[in-house]
Amino acid sequence: MRLSKILAAFQEQSGNAIVDYRRQFGQPVSDPKLTIALDKTPFWPALDGLLDQAGLTLYSYGRPHALSVVAASGERAVARLGRASYSGPFRFEPVSIAARRDLREAEGDRSCW
Repeated sequence: MRLSKILAAFQEQSGNAIVDYRRQFGQPVSDPKLTIALDKTPFWPALDGLLDQAGLTLYSYGRPHALSVVAASGERAVARLGRASYSGPFRFEPVSIAARRDLREAEGDRSCW
């Protein structure tokens, strides 16, 4: 099935608007044929798998109340599926980790160690 048809089906079945932002980013816009089996697969794992297969990812600052799709390139080229946790309608993906040490303490703050 063509990518555009699959994205349209995702939009129709979930009620989530999906907007292709590749043209706005000057990226090539292709509509490849993909093979995907999603019987009873929850929305986020299904979308992550589809985007991985198509070489796409989501752009966080697109149109309000919509999921904006762009080409996965450079730092965005990592696979989406398996990098997040899902809970009901929510998708949680850690994007950075920070450690801290309090230098005012004799032993330092070792709560992060």
